[in-house]
Amino acid sequence: MLLEIRAAPLWDSTAQKVVGMLTVTDFVNILRHYYYAPEEAPQMGKLEEQQIQTWRDLDGRSGEKSKELLSVSASTSIFDAATILVNHRIHRLPIIEKGEGGATDSVLGVISQIKVLRYIATQFQLRPDVLRRPLRELGIGTFSNLATARMDTPLIRVLDMFVNMRISAVPIVDESGVLLDVYEKFDVSYLARDGAHTNLNMPVSQALAHRIEDLFEGVQTCTMSDTLSSLFDAMRTQSIHRLVVVDENKHLQGIISVSDVLAFILSA
Repeated sequence: MLLEIRAAPLWDSTAQKVVGMLTVTDFVNILRHYYYAPEEAPQMGKLEEQQIQTWRDLDGRSGEKSKELLSVSASTSIFDAATILVNHRIHRLPIIEKGEGGATDSVLGVISQIKVLRYIATQFQLRPDVLRRPLRELGIGTFSNLATARMDTPLIRVLDMFVNMRISAVPIVDESGVLLDVYEKFDVSYLARDGAHTNLNMPVSQALAHRIEDLFEGVQTCTMSDTLSSLFDAMRTQSIHRLVVVDENKHLQGIISVSDVLAFILSA
């Protein structure tokens, strides 16, 4: 059985508490660190031998401060959890019960934007007039300064886009701007499985060949004339983290993410 684990709470046995969330973003940062530090490049091929603490130490050496761990408890409202996710531009939050009287903390689970959106979609009824409005009238999504790549773009350039633009996917287009595919941040994890993570100069087309298709949600598209209702249904019933907006000729126009939809609902 193939599993798609996108994040895991990081437990510190000494402090007896959760100190962070381990995500594929950490893996991307480590790969970039070794790529841009040639003197340490041999360590890239030994990632499976390294401890997670080694990765956290690298962040300290680079001058980056560890971000405060954001979490919620089982009693936190869905609205408050969704607000934290949107305002801090994060995809997941650990659900933690704080230990009392010296007891250790307990990790109850992880709540994500897509889970919150699905819950809202099944438990609440949005105004029909809002649901029927086409996307072009709602102002949802990103339609300018889009990060894109070509099939021959070196993978390291895509990883740089992930980090510098704080995005989780880059559309792959041809010379005419026609959408061909999407390279997601999670796709980077497949490189480690195949031992291909030491070659970050490979073209995107080669990196895509390492993807496990059974775990890929597919390139989901929509148009500006689609309604919020259809967008909502797609994200509710399928494992979709974003929709790529195209015109009738499949030319890329923009991207609408779960974050965009969730932020819109919270402000509606």
